[in-house]
Amino acid sequence: MNNKEFYQNIKKIAVPITVQSLLQAALNFIDQIMIGNLGSASIAGVGLATKFISLFTVTMTAVVTVAGIMIAQYKGNKSKEGINNSFFLTYIFH
Repeated sequence: MNNKEFYQNIKKIAVPITVQSLLQAALNFIDQIMIGNLGSASIAGVGLATKFISLFTVTMTAVVTVAGIMIAQYKGNKSKEGINNSFFLTYIFH
């Protein structure tokens, strides 16, 4: 694989992730705008809910990332049992 192919593969992965992050941020922003006329307590409530959603998203991203790393290592080691354990433990936790 040369550099051009490598960068094309990175773009195939990075662009959808970036778009998803932008859409998530836009959704939170739109929530704030829609609630804006209801008062400061409502805005604070939406902001607090957004923090919990963000915390959940970061936690699940970390779990799935670790699972991907573990599965890749087990695949390199040709351990089918390790792959299955990592996958199903992540599936149950997620």
